[in-house]
Amino acid sequence: MRELPIACSLDAADGARRMEQWRRLGEHAQLDAHRDGHTLAITYRPLALAELQRLVEAERSCCSFLAWSLSPSPDRVVLTIQADDAGDPELSRLAGLFGASG
Repeated sequence: MRELPIACSLDAADGARRMEQWRRLGEHAQLDAHRDGHTLAITYRPLALAELQRLVEAERSCCSFLAWSLSPSPDRVVLTIQADDAGDPELSRLAGLFGASG
């Protein structure tokens, strides 16, 4: 049984600002995005690591119903976002934001 609601805790203005931050980061650092079922993987240039860490920490606070993880390596950083069935609509919205294939 789920105790927390499936909804972002940001209001509309803060949510729009956050999406703009993701969009700007993507413009200069995103390499690829792919969705496979309930998993979304977005690949970034390594220079994005510090900003990704900041944004992921913020997302964990407002969208705790999604699992957010970072996997850095010397040539890339992969952001993985996972959802269960209940969180799938939000994952779909994020897939659109990141331009994910699959």
